[in-house]
Amino acid sequence: VSAPFIQGLPVLGHDLKMNLQGKGSAVWAKSYGHMWKAVFNPETINNFRSANPELYKRYIEAGGMTGQSEFVSGVPVAERVLSKIPKVGKTISEVYRQSWGRLGAAYSDFLEVAKVKYFEQLEPVWQKAGGNSLELGAVINRMAGGTSAAARGVGVNRRLAERIVAFAPNYLRSSFLILNDLVSRGASAREVRASIAALLAFGAAFYYAEEKLRGRE
Repeated sequence: VSAPFIQGLPVLGHDLKMNLQGKGSAVWAKSYGHMWKAVFNPETINNFRSANPELYKRYIEAGGMTGQSEFVSGVPVAERVLSKIPKVGKTISEVYRQSWGRLGAAYSDFLEVAKVKYFEQLEPVWQKAGGNSLELGAVINRMAGGTSAAARGVGVNRRLAERIVAFAPNYLRSSFLILNDLVSRGASAREVRASIAALLAFGAAFYYAEEKLRGRE
């Protein structure tokens, strides 16, 4: 359940930016609430998808990513390995699936809901400004710590090598792309800069207030 505080932080920055501009936004908070529902009911994400078919269609057509986060991609493998332990394997595997498996699914669910809601919020503004929907999908993927290596032309062999060398290569790639956005031009760059700036300002203000309360200014 750490997704909101790792890959979800730039989404929080977006919300802070929007609220500072007087345009209410609670993408992060709503996704956080959805995540905890998913912990207790694994069907929550399917219910969310079923309730928003047209939105999902537009989101996916714009290149938006769905499904399991690479951070928890090893959970199914671990389940299969545990199930092979003699005598107690099935029991241990089921306990693992109902505990860490559910938490891993909730991690991915937070990110998916956040991206879809992020897209829903920015889509009309993006279209009004004449923006490219594929660019919108790409920047939302990056802001939630993901990017499609295949869509960027990275070959199969290289992707396999990256998974061996790095724990989460697409998260790492998206982080570098965000850094590039910070010094680039265009609608995507403006969204990234404003959101990251709001997040850093919030972090600095929070740290200052905490230190002041402790008498350590």
